[in-house]
Amino acid sequence: PFTGLPTPHRIERAEVVLQEGLPVVNSSDWVELRFAPEIQVPGDAWAEWDPVEQRFITVAEKYPQGVTARRKSVVYYPEDLFEKLKWHDGSRFSPADVVLGIILSFDRGYEESPVFDPTEKPVVDSIMRTFKGVKIRSVDPLVIESYGDDFALDAERNIEPWFPVYLLGQAPWHSLALGIRAEASGELAFSAYKADLMGVEWANFVAGPSLAILARHLREAQATGYVPYEPTLGRFLTEDEVRARWTNLLSWYGQKGHFWLGTGPFYVERVYPVEKIVHLKRYPDYPDPAGRWDRFAEPMISDVEVTGARRVVVGAPAAFEVEVTFEGEPYPAEAIADVKFLIVNARGDVVLAGSAEEAGEGLYEIALTG
Repeated sequence: PFTGLPTPHRIERAEVVLQEGLPVVNSSDWVELRFAPEIQVPGDAWAEWDPVEQRFITVAEKYPQGVTARRKSVVYYPEDLFEKLKWHDGSRFSPADVVLGIILSFDRGYEESPVFDPTEKPVVDSIMRTFKGVKIRSVDPLVIESYGDDFALDAERNIEPWFPVYLLGQAPWHSLALGIRAEASGELAFSAYKADLMGVEWANFVAGPSLAILARHLREAQATGYVPYEPTLGRFLTEDEVRARWTNLLSWYGQKGHFWLGTGPFYVERVYPVEKIVHLKRYPDYPDPAGRWDRFAEPMISDVEVTGARRVVVGAPAAFEVEVTFEGEPYPAEAIADVKFLIVNARGDVVLAGSAEEAGEGLYEIALTG
């Protein structure tokens, strides 16, 4: 906010390693930026998706001679992520929610997939031009490595968190599974284009004829213990979680009459499509305090006052004091990346650029030697 750079929400910290020579800078203390002469992609990382066998092809399978990348990101999730975070139906957030998001980043773009969508093919083709691999280094706590040849100029934008956020918001594996079943059986479609192409209903998780179709698939999924992409996703699920997810969603649908789930501070209580009204309620199990983002309520544009001589004689030392405040209070040091200064000569040329030294909260000093 206000800078164009992302702020971590469910991420504890991140590391970015880039090939030496790439023009990337870091402005945040939650990101560690390093450079390396070469970045090898580990052989057990996932390099490509097989829509027929429903499994990931490893780097060792795809690149027997090995492969390098220009960028590597490592995302560290909070250690208590799976304890604190819940979906609105009461289901605990789990690694399977993340893995399904990774699968769906690829599967719908392959013609062999039961849920192939022509609009997704160019998206996946574009991803595969630079994608080199993804590896879940640790499940609990969750740590994910990503490798690719694309990069951005800011370190914060070189991170791939893989949190299950889709085009219209978050979604857990079990609610999406109903849409996957319905599309594979030719009853619904995730995109408006494919719905028109097939002559079926565009999947709607909150209202309309889709609900009856999704409800039927929910009952069937609960009866059979259904797991989408079972050869891969099943490795990240226990029977207890599968059973609990279907039970929770069936109870949720019985109470709320829809299938829209998230993890945010409000949940959808009711939807009135004719009146175009959505009724939201506070989610009591939301883990964050209400004031977590209060600092972004107003842009913290600083006031800067410099004390010292306006002109400096060549060869003589000089000292300056810089006071940085916001609404009359010292500007927090942790919110300041740098206090820079320029020295300009009589001809208007910049003869020196440097950084002031912190001398206290909101106070900085510039000391020039003779």
